[in-house]
Amino acid sequence: MASEPSHPVRPGKAFAFWLLALLALNAALLTIGLTEDAITISKKLTKVILGLEIRMVDERSTYSIITAIYKLWDDGNHGLFAIVFGFSIVFPIGKLLVNSFLVLSTFHPRTETRYHPKIAAWLGYLGKWSMIEVFMAALLCVFVKLGDLVRVQLEPGLYVFCAAVFASIVCALATKRYCTIHHPSSAKNQA
Repeated sequence: MASEPSHPVRPGKAFAFWLLALLALNAALLTIGLTEDAITISKKLTKVILGLEIRMVDERSTYSIITAIYKLWDDGNHGLFAIVFGFSIVFPIGKLLVNSFLVLSTFHPRTETRYHPKIAAWLGYLGKWSMIEVFMAALLCVFVKLGDLVRVQLEPGLYVFCAAVFASIVCALATKRYCTIHHPSSAKNQA
């Protein structure tokens, strides 16, 4: 007669490892998206004097999302800084940490998981608000534009940040599914 394992076999282990890989990808995309160049602002002012075009101003500044957010602080826009910082940095990092905790905690046999489906459902609900992160990044582009004198060019960092937002949505949905598989009795009680 075979002896029973000391702890119950957790369902969905392969799914959990896939989800952990997805969370690692999300963390990498978020890190790159926040720190790599996201926007380039070009200021150019020319005057035509006696038929000659003279460049008065010709500047280029490139910002990552983080440096653009801190530029809001430096320029005295503290309220806008707080909103953009919260939705572009704190919100995605918080969702990533909670997702990771939910998945990793299910590997420990003594972890109480009955609330995991409820937390995962809230993450799924908050995932619907994830596009506000992209809106906040776009708001940075609009905010620093000063009419026809300034040209804003999107850089790869902004696209990577958008990919991180979409990966975050997928992670939240997958975590909700994983927690439902992992503890189906709580999911039934939740409905």
